[in-house]
Amino acid sequence: MKVKVITVGCPKNTVDSEQALYLMQAAGFTQIHDLKQADIVLINTCAFIESAKEESIKVILDAAAMVAQTGARLWVTGCMVSRYKDELAKALPEVDAFIGLKDWNGLQRLLAEEEPAFTLRSSKQQALKRTSYGRILLTPPWSAYLRIADGCDNRCSYCAIPVIRGGYASRPFEVLLDEAERLVAGGVREIILIAQDSTRYGMDIYGKRRLSELILALGNIRGLKWIRLMYAHPASLDDELIEVIAAAPRVCRYLEIPLQHSHPDILISMRRPSDPRQTLDKLQKLRRLNSYTTLRSTFIVGYPAERKEHYLHLRRFLREAAFDRAGFFIYSPEEGTSAYNIRPRVRMSTALRRQEQLMELQADISADISARLIEREIEVLIENREGGGLIGRGHRDAPEIDGAVYLTGQAKIGSIARARVTHADPHDLYGIIV
Repeated sequence: MKVKVITVGCPKNTVDSEQALYLMQAAGFTQIHDLKQADIVLINTCAFIESAKEESIKVILDAAAMVAQTGARLWVTGCMVSRYKDELAKALPEVDAFIGLKDWNGLQRLLAEEEPAFTLRSSKQQALKRTSYGRILLTPPWSAYLRIADGCDNRCSYCAIPVIRGGYASRPFEVLLDEAERLVAGGVREIILIAQDSTRYGMDIYGKRRLSELILALGNIRGLKWIRLMYAHPASLDDELIEVIAAAPRVCRYLEIPLQHSHPDILISMRRPSDPRQTLDKLQKLRRLNSYTTLRSTFIVGYPAERKEHYLHLRRFLREAAFDRAGFFIYSPEEGTSAYNIRPRVRMSTALRRQEQLMELQADISADISARLIEREIEVLIENREGGGLIGRGHRDAPEIDGAVYLTGQAKIGSIARARVTHADPHDLYGIIV
């Protein structure tokens, strides 16, 4: 039996798909990439914001049209099933089975043809109990995600993650080290730590944050070259973690810390830390300790009741903070969140205009920062060849989020090479292998 797995959404979904694929291969199924040749199509959906839900539905409908011709079975899992299973079952009769979010026992029963459908389970229970499943990587073989926790307790006003994935649930320390060692033994050279809130890791099961300790322990794994941290929450970014990111061996000098806004009124409504100055002070300390640290953030534009003064405050904050990279997302009203009923809502035309202006401002900031790297030597993880040249990523570049490094010269795909930067633009660097 041949299976095609399609993933919509974030890296956390990618890890879920990798675990599902492992179970399917263990049951005798073979992974293929051609949808037309599949006996089973498994779609892992996203329901974070409206555009993700629309993309998931489109992927399901496109796959349904194909399997109607080939006779394959269509299975759907993921966040949309967690949130809208009953509605989806009525609206999409062409789907043969809906699998609960991370319900791997249910998937195994389905693979064994013991039952056609199964009960949704608590995502927190799954996160705590399902800690030892293997994975078939869907990323390049030299890079892998390590999910250190699932769910979230922050209850930000705009976010549906707690509704979808439940409360925060760290994975045991020893389990993470064991998984990382197996990944590295399989050829992985870069491990990317992910969670809804990475900096909270350990609080729920150990009574204290253990992210710094985890990063240092990972750094002792022989053969691991890079450790990258994603999704840091500003409230739990402490001095110990700042010092680890700035100086620990093998840690990428890179930090993604979603701030979402800068104005206290908006942040209070969002249920986020309301003093961006405190966060900025922490980030400036990180830069003082290591001037080459790349800082990335994300911001929501057009949040309900965002006035012009709030928007202008954010513009000033961006100039002062001078993030290397920043993403700007238009607010998406999600049912079940406390912000859903806040009025007045910002007109879409206004939100789009603000988003465009902020992106232009950030492009200028990013260009200035990138230009400072010209003539500097950097490490680059080589990932592809194109037009006689090489494409890779440096410490500054998270996969599928940030830019790339375009190089001339010779290096092996999957290796880490040293290169000299010759020129730069707001998103990418260009250089020569040295």
